[in-house]
Amino acid sequence: MDTLIARIRDAACRDNQTHWFDVATADTIAFVELSLDVVLPDILRRCYTEISNGGFGPSCGLTGLPGGYDSSWGDLIQSTLELRKLDECDDGWLPLFDFGCAEVLCVDIDDELVMVTSIEGEFHHEDYDLNELLDRWCNDEVPDLQSGAFRRLA
Repeated sequence: MDTLIARIRDAACRDNQTHWFDVATADTIAFVELSLDVVLPDILRRCYTEISNGGFGPSCGLTGLPGGYDSSWGDLIQSTLELRKLDECDDGWLPLFDFGCAEVLCVDIDDELVMVTSIEGEFHHEDYDLNELLDRWCNDEVPDLQSGAFRRLA
């Protein structure tokens, strides 16, 4: 995982759309986990504590923890609580990347598989996990949410 974290940091530095924030503290991680009754996947924990508290990655960037980057739904706590209002939402789903037009890329913390939802509550699963998503972003590829595939950044 050390290699992937280094590659994500390098990709964030290359990306002129990155919004930099101070890294999250262990106390912030613990507060989020307690507030949402979840355990963050290791890759997320390390991204938040070693790179930036959100603001980098595909689309508008990783939704930050309190004090970090806010998506259009707010920080990760606010966004998750909003997502949980949808009937089909499982409590283990975290809305990580806001793609606009009411489409949000989520991760299921149980298996780290990625899914996409719309604000209307329509969910569909993708064929990759969070590590692959971040790895592909490091290679200048972003998900095409309509096809389930990836496309090269222009």
